[in-house]
Amino acid sequence: MFDITGVTSFNRVSLFKNRLAPKQISWLGYCNTSGLDNIDYLIADKNLIYEEERKCYSEKIIYLPNIWNCHSGLKLVRSPSEAPFLKEKNITFGSFNNFNKINDRVIYVWSQILLKVKNSKLILKSSSKIDKRFLKKEFEKFGVIESIIFLEKRKLESHYNLYKKIDIALDTFPYNGVTTTFEALSMGVPVITMKGYNFNSRCGESIIKNLDIEELIANNEDDYILKAQKIANDEVKLLELRKNIFNNSHETPLFDTNQFSQDFFGILEKI
Repeated sequence: MFDITGVTSFNRVSLFKNRLAPKQISWLGYCNTSGLDNIDYLIADKNLIYEEERKCYSEKIIYLPNIWNCHSGLKLVRSPSEAPFLKEKNITFGSFNNFNKINDRVIYVWSQILLKVKNSKLILKSSSKIDKRFLKKEFEKFGVIESIIFLEKRKLESHYNLYKKIDIALDTFPYNGVTTTFEALSMGVPVITMKGYNFNSRCGESIIKNLDIEELIANNEDDYILKAQKIANDEVKLLELRKNIFNNSHETPLFDTNQFSQDFFGILEKI
């Protein structure tokens, strides 16, 4: 029996507490320990949970060889799109992560990027309907609210096409994006993420490491700002990154569903 929601809203962990199955496994939807004795295993990868950290988790850690998660690809024909800055003459950043992941430090870092990259914009869209007034007030404190565009939730195909309006995607921290990062990379948009301190804060790191473009992984907040600034100000580098990601991302473990399936069922057989 798999639990894929963990200790989130609308969870069903009480069912697992009462031992529904001989083997109970946490995977995918909750990137942390459940803390429950009756969850026997947690599926992760070695970028997410280090060997010396296994003792911090109530579950036995099962490592997939490459990545804990895989995306089956977008259900539309992918075609390379022109970088928006070539037409707009300014850099457009974007994040389609749930607004609940945008905390005061994220707001500070993103605001610094907007201040340092001349005439840049930031497109934000959440997967759930949330009151935007609080976020707007926070961005106003740094004088960047005029540079931010808030979009409403869209139908899936329209949502994917919005990535064509973004030059560079910005990941949230410490709660990283996962599906949104896969989507951005599939559409050829580089994603800047930051190193974390545990499973849920290293998801972006694991995805980018499996993409094999580790220059997109920042060490800390200052490095995150610097990386965004450097990539945004180097048009040749940005175009090269976008081309590389679009052409090669689907050849990596991020989208290799056949290999992932073999790896996944291989560990189930061992369990």
